[in-house]
Amino acid sequence: MIYRQGIYDGDTLKDVPKVKLKKGYTKWAAMLGRCYDSYQLECNPSYADVTVAEEWKLFSNFFFWLETWENWEMLELDKDIIGGRVYSSENCLMVTSDLNKFLSYKKKIGKLAGCNYENDRKKYKASIHFRGQKRRTLGRFDTELEAHLCWLKEKAKLLRSFFTQESPKVVIYLESMEKSMLNHIQRKEGWLH
Repeated sequence: MIYRQGIYDGDTLKDVPKVKLKKGYTKWAAMLGRCYDSYQLECNPSYADVTVAEEWKLFSNFFFWLETWENWEMLELDKDIIGGRVYSSENCLMVTSDLNKFLSYKKKIGKLAGCNYENDRKKYKASIHFRGQKRRTLGRFDTELEAHLCWLKEKAKLLRSFFTQESPKVVIYLESMEKSMLNHIQRKEGWLH
C-alpha cells in the first residue's frame, strides 16, 4: 500500500517496459502523496480536502489513463484546469510544465490575483511573470480591480500562446478558460480560477 491508499499492481503489466512503469509510478505516487502524506499536507494545506478517485488508487487504472496521452512521460498531471478537488480521469489533463507554471499563481485570501498595493505610491501595481522571464510591471492603478483586470487581459493574451503547444484535449479547456477571462474583463469582475 502506498500512503495507506494506493495499490501497486505494475508487476502484472508484463508487456510494459520497466522504464515506462517507473515513470508512471513516479507520477502516481506523487499524486497520492499530495493528497495523503501528512508531511506534504502540512507543507501544502491547500490539498487538505483533495482526494484521489477510487479507480486511480489502483496503479494500473491510472497507468492505462496515462497511456491515452501522447508523450505523457514529458507532461505533468493537472486537475485544476477542468476543476474539482478529486484526481480522476474526468477531472485531470496532462499538460506541459510551462502551462502548469503559467496557470499557477499565488492566491491570497480576499485579494485579486496579479496585483499588489504599493504603500509608497498609494497605487495597485499589476505585474506578470511568463516563461522564466523577469516579472514585468503592466501598470499602476487606483483600484485593485483595475490592476487585476489589466493583469487578466495580459494573462488571457499569453494563454493563447499555449493553443498550438498543448494537446487538443487540453486546448478545448484553455479556449473555455480564455472566454471566461474575457467575459470577466468585459463585465469588470474579478476572475478566480
